Amino acid sequence: MGCTFLQKANYVFTKNRHLPNDESVQVMRSWEGFDAPIHRHDFIEIIFIEEGTGFHHLNGDKIKVQKGDIFMVPLGVEHVLRPSSIRDGQPLVIFNVLLTVDRLKKLLQETKQLNDVDFTHWLFENIWRQSDHYLHVKDHQMNCLSIVRSMFWEKQNQSIGTNVMLDIKLKELFIHLARLDSYIPSNDVNYKFYQIDMEEIVSYIGEHYNEPLTISNIAQLAHVSERHFSRIFKKQMNQSFTQYLQTIRIEKSCELLVNTSLTVTEICDRVGYKNTDFFRSLFYKKLGLTPSAYRKRLLLSV
Repeated sequence: MGCTFLQKANYVFTKNRHLPNDESVQVMRSWEGFDAPIHRHDFIEIIFIEEGTGFHHLNGDKIKVQKGDIFMVPLGVEHVLRPSSIRDGQPLVIFNVLLTVDRLKKLLQETKQLNDVDFTHWLFENIWRQSDHYLHVKDHQMNCLSIVRSMFWEKQNQSIGTNVMLDIKLKELFIHLARLDSYIPSNDVNYKFYQIDMEEIVSYIGEHYNEPLTISNIAQLAHVSERHFSRIFKKQMNQSFTQYLQTIRIEKSCELLVNTSLTVTEICDRVGYKNTDFFRSLFYKKLGLTPSAYRKRLLLSV
């Protein structure tokens, strides 16, 4: 799905149109171009990149996509897909799985009855409660793509047991998504669902705080998805990744204000910020003083 200019979504794709006749699940395959507008919808959409490359404009982010990328887009989130080019002979081909909220409620209820605590927790946190976030994982083994292809075939070739097979495949698909979102490479097959070496992550941030760190590249270092990393970081550190990084940078700037004669602009750059106005504003928000006032007060007290 694409459009020439990105504007606020005025288009709403509805389940009445895309999930007609009281269907709770729909599976489609399409070639993305530049004709569809940025939009939102009143159903859940899972997107699987099958072929080609392009960009996904999603909730204010611009994400480069290729085969194996998977996105789960919740209700109300603005997004649009665009191919890298329509002239390179490599179209952007995707599968879509569309789901009603009621179908997800049913899946969550069935999972609770099986007493699978980890999977139920994942469903609840990543599907049911997310209203303005999205899930992005990479399926390097193409397991999910294989499942969705099977679902598409079932939809196209209605036969005995089709609805039962779709139900089975849908559950299998969500299990694979949960495993991708929570995967940590390990030689120990009994690794914990939420394991992240936070000590190593904190050490890395402390050494590279002045570099353009993002949740994306730190999550890659931890070998987990961005959402999983953000969730566990906040749980263990009692603050978000952004809040922690800001605190580290402000602490380092305080040291430089007192121990060096660098200007505020130079210190701003030294601690990883390129916008001096933003740095001054953040510093004041954290400490109640401007950087210059902080330096003056500390030097007078020495």
